[in-house]
Amino acid sequence: MSCGRRCDPVWMGLTNCLDYLYNLRMRASIRKRTYNLDGDMIERVRRLYNAKTDTEAIQKALRKAIDDREIEDALDALLRTGRFRTVYR
Repeated sequence: MSCGRRCDPVWMGLTNCLDYLYNLRMRASIRKRTYNLDGDMIERVRRLYNAKTDTEAIQKALRKAIDDREIEDALDALLRTGRFRTVYR
């Protein structure tokens, strides 16, 4: 009985190579730092994002902050071009 693509040596080599490159990229961008943070706030963020670790919670919160800022900047740029107007009700 064949186990399909999972046992194919080419497929295994490709997936191992991709895993290696991903881990290499992640290691290059991660810096180990020490910060003094409020433990209660981290716990709230962990519950909010269903994060398993403090690191995951902090990364998700930072990613959300960056995304929010990029959205605000994009909306401000659209308002400046005059394509949209602010309507107050």
